Amino acid sequence: PSAGLTDLNSPIWNSFGRPNLLALALRAQDDAVAIAYNYDSQPRIYIYSSDLTEKLHTWQRNRYINRLCWSPDGKQIAVLYSGKYDQDKTFVGEDPTKMPVRLPDLEIIDVQSGTTLKEFFTGGPESMIAFSPDGSSLYTISEMKSLGYLSSDWERDMIRVFSPRTGTLVRTLTVKRTGLRSVLAVSPDGRFVAGDAWTPLWHFPLTEDTDPGGNDAVVVLEASTGKVVFRSLLKTGRPGGSGPLFSPDSRLLITGFGPGRSHDEM
Repeated sequence: PSAGLTDLNSPIWNSFGRPNLLALALRAQDDAVAIAYNYDSQPRIYIYSSDLTEKLHTWQRNRYINRLCWSPDGKQIAVLYSGKYDQDKTFVGEDPTKMPVRLPDLEIIDVQSGTTLKEFFTGGPESMIAFSPDGSSLYTISEMKSLGYLSSDWERDMIRVFSPRTGTLVRTLTVKRTGLRSVLAVSPDGRFVAGDAWTPLWHFPLTEDTDPGGNDAVVVLEASTGKVVFRSLLKTGRPGGSGPLFSPDSRLLITGFGPGRSHDEM
């Protein structure tokens, strides 16, 4: 039972701008489950066995959590905090003059000890994180914004690549005209990154081509250079949805359609 369910000030009842209620991730080695709950005033992270019968670890956190991601060796967890809330868990919205909150929004945790190995600020806001297959890089992708954009803002929507060991920004991957935002996938061989480039944005008038045929949906980039390999008009899922997924051999890219698409469009 969660006190947040009966607290009318809890973000669970805030229909505008509420944080994700939970985030979860599976460990590749044994399917152990990492779960983050944002129900209460003090969000918590839980680690459960694969059959959910044993709670292996739990840690309290002071900020709302957007995403969790296991390192490839299963020894660490990366935690992405929501940039829409400050340290008092006050919603700051999507006002570009206030967002993102200037706090470290990415934390690397040692799973066995619960020790924070590294904290750093991504320069976000970010909506999703993913490790490279060798664990040497951590990818983040920009969170969807819903206020006005100027054409000069598009390249602010990007994939940022960090060293999880030092927190250093290694490189940025950008796509002109559309930007990249909301969901991403890294191929199992580490050669490619697929990013969402279609999530709707509100733009100031006359700053975006409104022809649907001219809008990219998913873009595949070379992970090392950011070179665009191809663009596809098959739309990815909306934030928190299925998103783009690579097959285990990295030869296929699967995209999920977001809600609201008609049968004729699929």
